[in-house]
Amino acid sequence: MRARVVPAQPAGQAADEPSAFVRTARPDAALLEQLLQNFGARYENAPLCTLPAKLSVSGLVHEGAAPVLARPAFLYKEGLTAAERGTALHAALQFADLAAAANDLPGEVARLVEGGWLDAALAGQLELPRMAAFLQSPLAARMREAKKLLREYDFITAVPAKFVDDTLPEPFAHQPVLVQGIADAVLVNGDTAEIVDYKTDRGKTPEQLLQAYAKQLLLYRAAVEKRLGVRVERCTIYSFSLGREIPVPLEAARGE
Repeated sequence: MRARVVPAQPAGQAADEPSAFVRTARPDAALLEQLLQNFGARYENAPLCTLPAKLSVSGLVHEGAAPVLARPAFLYKEGLTAAERGTALHAALQFADLAAAANDLPGEVARLVEGGWLDAALAGQLELPRMAAFLQSPLAARMREAKKLLREYDFITAVPAKFVDDTLPEPFAHQPVLVQGIADAVLVNGDTAEIVDYKTDRGKTPEQLLQAYAKQLLLYRAAVEKRLGVRVERCTIYSFSLGREIPVPLEAARGE
């Protein structure tokens, strides 16, 4: 190791003139060894450094999906995008009186608009025939009959890091990562529950929907059971495009 002490330049001495105060010294071997060990140390939790502290369920399940940006209301007359149709449908089902909507859907939509629950531009683009079919389904009947119906149920839960990165080795795979999400509907009956997830995807088969969203239902189920202290006995995807409900196998929802 070579140390050089450079004093302040005396007045009148050029900056590039060599200094007379150049000294050499043998390094402190013990200190050098300690510095090398410190600089070469590896952080024991380094595999976790690339993981986010918190993320959304959609971000976890559909990593890399493009963000959906809102459009000005005047553009709605040109028709809604698929994402906007889903937003309009979710808003209507979040606030609608399901019994009233089953009997008079246009009247219930008008009530939502008048009460400020639903934007008129969005209401005008709702696919009422598909909504009507849903409202007459066994699933909608279960929702109306549930002892407690939680709509747009938001939660934050901790999941093992392996759900974010399945390449993590032990013991990092079981470190907790916070996940935030919103379940479209949770039907609570005593100590049991059902989770419902609305899907407006078009051109997908039931098998494709299960492949795309079973992991999402797994996270919802774990969060609801932990937060409400109930056993989720059914996870259901309702496809408005297909006009049918699609049960998620419980072993798939638990990841068993």
